[in-house]
Amino acid sequence: MGLIGTMEHSVLGTRHVYDACADPVFVATVLDTIRSGGRQADLRVRRVDGTEVGRDADATARGEGVPTVPRHDPGVPVSVADGTDRTTVTGGGFELTVVRRLGGSPDGLKKGPALTGTFAGGADLRLAIVSG
Repeated sequence: MGLIGTMEHSVLGTRHVYDACADPVFVATVLDTIRSGGRQADLRVRRVDGTEVGRDADATARGEGVPTVPRHDPGVPVSVADGTDRTTVTGGGFELTVVRRLGGSPDGLKKGPALTGTFAGGADLRLAIVSG
């Protein structure tokens, strides 16, 4: 399913790193986020004394909130095609383009509702676009 490799985290132990585009649960979640206007999770840090405090995000992501974005059943596989600057995921009645090189406007990128991100290197970057 796109396993890239494993790494060791000092507290959490072995972590599996994978390319989520072939994961139908990931695809369903991205579509839901674009449809609902969802955003990244709030960050919380637990201090040594046990108290928790919020932390500002260094990177953000948000869906556009377009109720017509199709749903995907996470139990149904998707088809994936990798390009040089994007990965195209197709399923029943939709095409999800995941942008692999941020910034600028990749040639031939379709219009549509998007998951948009902001981080220190850029703002309002289209991370994933739904069409179909």
